[in-house]
Amino acid sequence: TPLRHTSTHQANFSSIHSDTVYRNYVVQSLTESIQAVNEGVAAMAQSQLNRDNFHASNAVPVEKLVQMHVAVKLSWRKCLIAVHRLDYQDAIPHVHQALRNANHFRDLAVHSQHLLRLSGCLAPSHSRPFDWWMLVVVAAALLSVTSYYVLT
Repeated sequence: TPLRHTSTHQANFSSIHSDTVYRNYVVQSLTESIQAVNEGVAAMAQSQLNRDNFHASNAVPVEKLVQMHVAVKLSWRKCLIAVHRLDYQDAIPHVHQALRNANHFRDLAVHSQHLLRLSGCLAPSHSRPFDWWMLVVVAAALLSVTSYYVLT
């Protein structure tokens, strides 16, 4: 290879070398973008809409999530068309765009999941008066654990 220490130190890459580098970059970026989209879909699948967080459902950017998912699929399609033609250099901008859109999709999905979880915790049904009996139970448990360690 041109970068070996026994070479004449002239970095002359053949088209095979550059094609290999482009191909590896395309495969790695496609893998990362697929993983990011799967993480976003998993985050949305774990999100639950119920009566506690229903009031925050309007804040979830559903249209933007759909747009980003469509943009990722479009970039994947353009990349795969270039790969099918064995033009890996032409696939680089499309796979780079797909990776950016996939990361944005994942971030939006995770943000929406956190928004729904937090709004569910802040629902009025969860704000109950202070429970003194629970404080007595916790204090008794702490006293018994402390006495166990002190006496043994």
